[in-house]
Amino acid sequence: MAHQVQNEPDIPDEFSQQIEGLRPRLAGFFRQRIKVVADTDDLVQMTLSAAYLGRAKYRGTVGDRRGERWVFGIAANLLKKYLRDRGIQESHTYSFEVQHEAGWPEPSVYMEIPTESPEYAQRLLGYLKQCCTDYEQEVLTLFYTGKEFIEIAELLQIGDGSVRSYFRRGRMKLLAYLVEHDIDSLGGAEEVRRAWEEVCSQTGGEEPTLDEKRAWEKRKPVEKFRLACLKMARYLKAPY
Repeated sequence: MAHQVQNEPDIPDEFSQQIEGLRPRLAGFFRQRIKVVADTDDLVQMTLSAAYLGRAKYRGTVGDRRGERWVFGIAANLLKKYLRDRGIQESHTYSFEVQHEAGWPEPSVYMEIPTESPEYAQRLLGYLKQCCTDYEQEVLTLFYTGKEFIEIAELLQIGDGSVRSYFRRGRMKLLAYLVEHDIDSLGGAEEVRRAWEEVCSQTGGEEPTLDEKRAWEKRKPVEKFRLACLKMARYLKAPY
């Protein structure tokens, strides 16, 4: 029988019950990535124990989506160490420490985003914070770490359709923000101009509407400008 997280006498049972409730999903998370069943069980228990021991550092409720993300962040770290210790090759991504606010993962939790440098990855998270809602930030951040939509839906406990909606809206906002504030991230002004001219030459519904073309020139209204940026991005040499 799996060992249960034990409570200390002066700690309410609620926290223990909340993290114990994540055991089945944590088991699924590890079993998708590790074939040795005994090892997955050990990693689940290590995750729950680490969360319990770190409870004083986390200001929030484990039962909400941010709390669950915190616990799964601990699981991701343990998985990373497990693979590294056994010489199993990980995807080629850069690791960096998330600069967080209350409710985000602990400083020990590292996210991985495939990008050219850790410094740019830090800037990317800053851009998301500037222009996206909390849900859009979380969906895009998890997407850029390599998560599939179905995994994101499970982690955030929302529907697949909602994930896709948050992703599209967040990506539109991010692209518009980059066009205005960091166009070099998209390949530079000339590359963006070329992609815009190419999408404008399309037919059959892929081309921007007249309102979107006007918004591209004036950078407003904002919603039309964002839609124009989304269409332009399809023709960038490096997909974003």
